[in-house]
Amino acid sequence: MAREIHLFCQNAIRYQHDPDLVERLEPAELTLELGVGDCDAKARLAVALARALGIEAKVWPIWKGPTLAHVVAGYRWPGSRSFPGARSDGWVIGDSTVKGAALGQSPLSVPLNRETGRLPLA
Repeated sequence: MAREIHLFCQNAIRYQHDPDLVERLEPAELTLELGVGDCDAKARLAVALARALGIEAKVWPIWKGPTLAHVVAGYRWPGSRSFPGARSDGWVIGDSTVKGAALGQSPLSVPLNRETGRLPLA
């Protein structure tokens, strides 16, 4: 189920930067209704969906810059330690903002967009 949640948030919710580089913390319901959100909106939606299905989940910080941070969803379930890409404590990270990043895959291992030289955004 965590993989399906990850794919849904990656493919059904369009990524959009925060307007004017100002963090806005929309509720997960609004992100679902609008079908668009930044990394924290997508991560919060993924966490809400996972928790609704009984999967342990949390918003997981990846990096923090001077004005913005990048976050993803982290999931853990019984047996998750054996999932490809799982950390030793069983947490599996899902970056739904990077197009093609599989659940458990580091987004930094996704090939860069040839035209922009940046990660492809979902």
